[in-house]
Amino acid sequence: MDHGADAFLVKPFPMKAIIEIADTLTLPLDDYLAKEISSVPDKKIQIEFESVIKSGIQGRLRFGRRGFFLAFDRDFPMEGEEIHFQLSFRQGEWKEFSGIGRVEWVRSSANSASGTLLPAGIGVSLVRLFPDSLKPFLDLHGRASLRASVPKA
Repeated sequence: MDHGADAFLVKPFPMKAIIEIADTLTLPLDDYLAKEISSVPDKKIQIEFESVIKSGIQGRLRFGRRGFFLAFDRDFPMEGEEIHFQLSFRQGEWKEFSGIGRVEWVRSSANSASGTLLPAGIGVSLVRLFPDSLKPFLDLHGRASLRASVPKA
């Protein structure tokens, strides 16, 4: 998935996953992320950063087209678990990025892949965004050349 695949399924294919993938691929991104939120997961990750730009430069937060990497070193959620995330920024126009995501992978300790040190953290695919986060994310999506994957770092 790090190389641009939209999904990875193993047999037997879970029907719910197939439906979610079809929704993801056929709906425009803004329609998919703006769908009504019926419930919010109990697991909440709340982190404050100085700014979106500095968090990216420091490698603590990286955005992909439909997900993000979050450097994280404690109380790891489980792979496949839905989380409520609330990431806030002290500086800049974008004050908060919040919504519901699914943890796609967990790297519980920093490791080296092909000579590059990758920090501990989680890869989160976006399920829904709260209204105040949707426009800034779509603006970023339109301005930046975001990777087609949930970034590894």
